[in-house]
Amino acid sequence: MNEVSKSESNLVDQYLQITCFQQINEKIFKDILEYEPQADPIGKKLIKRIKHQVKQGKIMLCTADPKANEHSSCDKKHNGLFALRRASSEVI
Repeated sequence: MNEVSKSESNLVDQYLQITCFQQINEKIFKDILEYEPQADPIGKKLIKRIKHQVKQGKIMLCTADPKANEHSSCDKKHNGLFALRRASSEVI
């Protein structure tokens, strides 16, 4: 799978995680915003939807806890599941 396809697939995975848990880590949100200019039309729609839901407060924007070097408590469940999903996708 080429780099663009992996990025698009990752964006869809991120979108599903974000909408299921109704929260997004600030760093992931910034990464998604940086990716927006090179996204295909469907990816741009997903990113636009995420931005709109964050603006409306439907998706909580979480920040990292610098003392614990981990994500804030609102993210712990989300990030644990994302880490498990990442590990299984690397095998493929």
